[in-house]
Amino acid sequence: MSQAQCSECGETFGGDYGFDRHRINMTGKPGFDPEYDWRCATPAEMEARGLHRNAKGWWRRGIVGEGRVACGGGATKP
Repeated sequence: MSQAQCSECGETFGGDYGFDRHRINMTGKPGFDPEYDWRCATPAEMEARGLHRNAKGWWRRGIVGEGRVACGGGATKP
């Protein structure tokens, strides 16, 4: 299984899809700084974008359930 780790926030993703989904373009938004036009999503924003932590703590797409951990840290049981 491939993985990607963000050098900005340190979160680990189960692949490029999750990594790409966690980056938010700030161009044209309040507080925009042209030097830093992207930011990392918060855990709540990542869940809203369809990402959830798996048993390894990596962010992956899918639903919370078998072998996955909810964002709050509580393991779910199959």
